[in-house]
Amino acid sequence: MKVIQFYLCSLILFLTFISIHADDLEEMTRIENDDAIPVLGDEKNVIDFNFEMSSLNALFNLNISNSATMLLLSGRQSPASITTISQKQIQQSGARDLDELLEIYVPGLQIMLKGQAGMIGIRGIISDRNNKLLLVVNGKNLSNKTVIGGPMSERYLSMLDDIKEINIIRGPGSAVFGPGAIAGVINITTQDAYDVHGFEASARAGAIEEFQNAQIKYGKFLRNGLEIFSYYGMDNYRGSNQKDSPLYWSKGFTTKDGVIVESGKEFTPTLANYRASRYDWLRHKFHFELSSENFEVWTRFTKGGTKTTSPRVRFVNAANDKLLNDGMAYEQLTIAGHHKKNINNKLHFENDLSYVSTDIVFNETDATANAYNEKGFLWQSLGFYEFKPEQRLSFGFELSKDSLGNKSNFHSEKKHIIYNNMDESWDVSMLSFLSEYQWQISEPLLAIFGFRSDKHDYTKNMYSPRVAFVHTANNKNIYKYIYNRSIRKTDEADLKREELAGSPEGDIDTIDNFEFRYERAHNNQLWFALSSYYNKHEVVSWDSAKKINTSIGTLQTYGLELEGIYKTQKTRFTFSHNYTKLLDFDTEVAIQNLTSMPYGYGHDLANWSNHNTKFIFEVELKETWFCSASLRINWGYPGAKDLADFNKGDKNNALFLPTYEDTVTRAFEHSAMLNLGVEHSLKRNDKLRLDLFGVLGLFDDKLNKRNYFQRSSKYFTEAPSIALSYRKKFGH
Repeated sequence: MKVIQFYLCSLILFLTFISIHADDLEEMTRIENDDAIPVLGDEKNVIDFNFEMSSLNALFNLNISNSATMLLLSGRQSPASITTISQKQIQQSGARDLDELLEIYVPGLQIMLKGQAGMIGIRGIISDRNNKLLLVVNGKNLSNKTVIGGPMSERYLSMLDDIKEINIIRGPGSAVFGPGAIAGVINITTQDAYDVHGFEASARAGAIEEFQNAQIKYGKFLRNGLEIFSYYGMDNYRGSNQKDSPLYWSKGFTTKDGVIVESGKEFTPTLANYRASRYDWLRHKFHFELSSENFEVWTRFTKGGTKTTSPRVRFVNAANDKLLNDGMAYEQLTIAGHHKKNINNKLHFENDLSYVSTDIVFNETDATANAYNEKGFLWQSLGFYEFKPEQRLSFGFELSKDSLGNKSNFHSEKKHIIYNNMDESWDVSMLSFLSEYQWQISEPLLAIFGFRSDKHDYTKNMYSPRVAFVHTANNKNIYKYIYNRSIRKTDEADLKREELAGSPEGDIDTIDNFEFRYERAHNNQLWFALSSYYNKHEVVSWDSAKKINTSIGTLQTYGLELEGIYKTQKTRFTFSHNYTKLLDFDTEVAIQNLTSMPYGYGHDLANWSNHNTKFIFEVELKETWFCSASLRINWGYPGAKDLADFNKGDKNNALFLPTYEDTVTRAFEHSAMLNLGVEHSLKRNDKLRLDLFGVLGLFDDKLNKRNYFQRSSKYFTEAPSIALSYRKKFGH
């Protein structure tokens, strides 16, 4: 019935759109002078990272909007390690959601499972609440704030056609993006009329891991200087069943229903489908933008979520039929406006206003639900001044007002609990000042100084300085010396709970990051980069003994990251390898989930594969045929095994930590996920694509394993699966 409903909605939507815009579609086949697409200037940098260009130097010298700085810089000069993913790369990856896309392309990024959602980590920094990195869309922070912090709203949606590009900052970024950017920033820019001329549509269906989606978008330049862009997508994501994606525990136990679970064997009690939509919903995404040279307004709505599997403690204490709908679901509405005012050729101001409303639900019982709504208003005002061509300054402030813990639209019939029996709403505000100064000291040497100050109602002043020197030795070699301090306030519910307990200032995550980066454009075919980094992290995380989020110690890590691109006229090969290693962890906490090193077991991070390798190979066979392959390898989890040994030796196999039988250690070993794709251009505006996912799982299903965060002796094996997609452009 869901499939029928999905296709009926898609058909009605398609026919309605065609009937409304029939005249426009015909008109777009001939662009008249009055409707001509404007010549792109400095205001609008539309960058095609598809490597259909004469040189790699040209790619990395383009100005990147929404990068790691307040002032625009070229990709080569940006004071950070940044991965940029274009819309074309999104299509050619075959990715089924944002998580899979990021995991394919971003060096040093790993994803683990958990009860609420997948946990994203960068360069060894990962948490049980996803709150160490930020999600930004068109310059607006859309991360959740109340409890399950960090990226949520754009994930678990198979519809990605509205995205123009994604810039992922691999490393701290609070000096520009504000509190929360400890591990990095996922910075999404949506398409507009510069990218979409007329009407485009696509449909996709997957088997084994079952899903269907449909997407439409429309862009047009109007005669009065305005441009419009609209997009709508929806999917029906059923996921893969228990037979195709089995669950494994490394130590046996008996469920509340009396089922004996054997270690290293497939879990037999009924489970929800892997990666299925929460509540079997149809998931939706809508975006509309109206803009001109100096202003833009846009609105965005997403509704998504995913089912997950409960930890062992819940199977031991609850009947299985009560656990089949565990997971996370959300609805988010964003309304934003931007205005630019030029004072003269040296000074201009930009003002942004935005409103974000998010509804979230995760755990629930027959009578209660962990559900809430959060609303936020933000005003940002920035000035940009050029003293002279070699010296530029940006400055400004932000003021945010948030209403948290409001009644959610989800499960209105149940009692809503926000967190630890909190059920009352509250309001908070934060005032921020930020600035950046860029000085071209000499032709090869650029200095960048950034500073941000944030004062939240329930914290002390938070400071995020940055200093970077970028030395362009010649047209081939560039050296970057970077220092960042980033901060993150504890989740809002924790801050409120501390305030109610009489503590007016909550704990603050602080990371000091030092990075050296070398980039070389060897020739028009070969580019590579090497980064080395050191992090000193004052960690706020879960104290398992006290059952609260609090400061738990000082974590020190270091790492090396190598990445490269080699291309010819018809092929492109991308490679990356990340090595992140625990250096020290100074803590007095009795139990935590970061590492067992303080307790005498090992010397590794518990929720991280020290070595992580990624390959992408793409080849154009003929003018109408294109093939791609991507491989992601996690080389093993020695820190997870150490934590399990600590649990066995000192904690009597506690349910909230990993544990295993002596001969059942596959959970701590390597995984390797291989995707293959082939694309055929049927006509100039029609494309058909076939994707195969998790191909190595056909030979050994354990190669497709996905470990759980904290309870990392538990894992799913993702199903080898297939998807077919069709795209069409009208009026081109």
